[in-house]
Amino acid sequence: MKTNHRMVHAIAGTEKPVIAAVSGFAVGAGAGISLLADTVVMGESATIGFPFFRVGLVPDYGILYSLPRRVGVARARQILLYARMLKGRDAYDAGLADELVDDGDVEARAVERAQELAAMPPHAFGIVKRQLDLWPTSLEGALEMEAMAQAACFTTSEFVEGRTAFREKRPPRFRG
Repeated sequence: MKTNHRMVHAIAGTEKPVIAAVSGFAVGAGAGISLLADTVVMGESATIGFPFFRVGLVPDYGILYSLPRRVGVARARQILLYARMLKGRDAYDAGLADELVDDGDVEARAVERAQELAAMPPHAFGIVKRQLDLWPTSLEGALEMEAMAQAACFTTSEFVEGRTAFREKRPPRFRG
């Protein structure tokens, strides 16, 4: 987890614009990475999902930090506790995407947005990104907690069952 956190820090800490182009599936870690972006462009049939409990794990890749910032604490709670998978329109309506476009236009629109943000004044842009990050909850605290929690989850029978069920394409049967 600590190795993965270096990537989370690199994405979250950059002063440069970050655009996520979501087509197909952004699930688990992919969802976490997309939520670190300044702008999320999503295709209408794309899916973003948080199925951690279905495999006996906790959210990672900074999701406990980024998701509530993007959709609010109450909505984040419902998305995570019910292991939601949200398709394009529902994801957009929930605040998980900033733009919803035809599936074939995702990459082009993301590039347009990147060019638009890249044209902003870099120093001021970087300052604003840092200021927006100064929310009372710290990313470091969230990452420390998730590293400990995820490490503990990786050693459980819940994870073994969740992973096995996923591979066997069946619902998990958690015990105890």
